[in-house]
Amino acid sequence: IDDVIEKQDVTLLFQPIQATNRGTKAYSEVLARFKSQDEQVLPTASFLAMAEKLDKVVDIDRLIVEKVLDMIKTKSLADQFFGVNLTAAAVHDEQFMIWLERRLLKETSIATKLIFEITESATAQDPILAKRILSELYDQGFKIAIDDFGTGYSSLDYLSQLPFHELKIDKCFMNIDVSERNRTIIDVTVTLAQRLGVKAVAEGIENHNIEQMLREFGCPIGQGYLYSKPMPFIEYMRWLQQMSRMARQG
Repeated sequence: IDDVIEKQDVTLLFQPIQATNRGTKAYSEVLARFKSQDEQVLPTASFLAMAEKLDKVVDIDRLIVEKVLDMIKTKSLADQFFGVNLTAAAVHDEQFMIWLERRLLKETSIATKLIFEITESATAQDPILAKRILSELYDQGFKIAIDDFGTGYSSLDYLSQLPFHELKIDKCFMNIDVSERNRTIIDVTVTLAQRLGVKAVAEGIENHNIEQMLREFGCPIGQGYLYSKPMPFIEYMRWLQQMSRMARQG
């Protein structure tokens, strides 16, 4: 972990998030991957869990944000939007959030291309602090998505008070044979997002049946292997070029 932080050695992968009617690309989620000193890819969840245990995960969050901002700036991607995950530790670290706000305000034109994804469970750990911090980001014009919705046990009353732009329905509800209960949960969540005036995004779309169901429920945006697996930067740029050609051709 110290080696990753010192060398700023993090690999970024990109997974497109698209309209469920296949018409347009919404944005892409940035996924961080880490390697050991002998270049072996480390399990991301285990790496972040150990970093949190050693009180270093906030440093990892800072590194990822810097990497994404630098990528947008140096690769001329200011016309694209990117989802960036923030860990629960970072969300509840006031010094990190002060740094984040100041860092974003230095390059507002670039920073406004970020959508910060924060898990429902993270916001529920300290609702008062989460509301205050997210409100500050929201008021500055930065976008916020509540990630993994449906797994965090937060009350709807609490959710109605949080400032955010997107509600991401957890992929656990999108199995191959979606049960009637899960269909109901998805339908209700999409309706909830509409009533709250935010976008619903479905995670874990892996087949056309799920995509069709989401269209029927009015869920406008989806993410999953049906559209694309996470890809390295070079492949992502090729994908963007392909999408641009298809858009020009109608």
